[in-house]
Amino acid sequence: MTMLISIAVFALSLSLLPFLILGVISSLKARWQNRRGASVLQPFRYIKKLYSKQDLSSKEASWISDLAPPMILASALLMAIFTPWLSFSPLVQGSDLFLVVYLFGLSRFFTILAALDSGSPLTGFGASREATLSILTEPALVLSLLSLAITAGSTDLNKVFAFSQTAAGGVLDVAIWSLAAATIFLTALIDLSRMPVDDPTTHLELTMIHESMVIEFGGRRMAMILVAYALRMVTLLGLASQCAIHALIAIPALQIAPMATIHILSIIGILAGAVAIALVETFFVKLKWTRVPEFIAYAVTLSLLGCGAALLGGGI
Repeated sequence: MTMLISIAVFALSLSLLPFLILGVISSLKARWQNRRGASVLQPFRYIKKLYSKQDLSSKEASWISDLAPPMILASALLMAIFTPWLSFSPLVQGSDLFLVVYLFGLSRFFTILAALDSGSPLTGFGASREATLSILTEPALVLSLLSLAITAGSTDLNKVFAFSQTAAGGVLDVAIWSLAAATIFLTALIDLSRMPVDDPTTHLELTMIHESMVIEFGGRRMAMILVAYALRMVTLLGLASQCAIHALIAIPALQIAPMATIHILSIIGILAGAVAIALVETFFVKLKWTRVPEFIAYAVTLSLLGCGAALLGGGI
């Protein structure tokens, strides 16, 4: 795939996939709950409606509430550009592991800052929970990506996820990529405040995490926050999908698929992640807040196992 075609297809995917997976999740949940539900295109209509409305903010809010939504959107967009979450992502110089992690943290920082700036007890409560979850989940994301970096001998994510360097390997290679895929998926559920950590459709305000932080926003500001949320979701699901594809290619019994097939699998993998989220939110219940650290411990344990397998494989 030439560079121009790669950039065009990537731009089209970046414009459509984030909202499409939100629509797929909502539509599947409705059908599995014996409801008609909205169309998969409903997120597009909702964002359009928000952009046509007047901006709303708390009376106690300062200039921080004006700055935060654009910064949240900008950091999420940069994260989607620098992260190779699709096999046909154009190569961008500086796609470093730690840069991506810091962009994740920057988006979360401005979300928490905007929640505290509104002066509402509810938004402050949600910000406190978000900060707690970020402290517990960031090690899992960092360690999972670090295990891949150890294997590749570089922190450049373009080199880590390069299919040209991937070939049929041993059991450790399959294990490292599989553990990374599972860890990133669990991290996505936690970072995006999905079930079983949080119910994004709940009407109980005291149980909200992400929704309670942005409840004081409206109009274009809310639209920017929702677009950033969709970008973070597609980036995390794309990373998990890429790890799963690398795990399949590393199986000795399988032949390396043509790049055209890998490109198709990249899209299918993201949609499969959306289906998995819909399954979790339909057939699992929300955990008590005191049980959430136990759930996070699963992701941290998987990441530690991945690092152990990478070190055992002689990556350093």
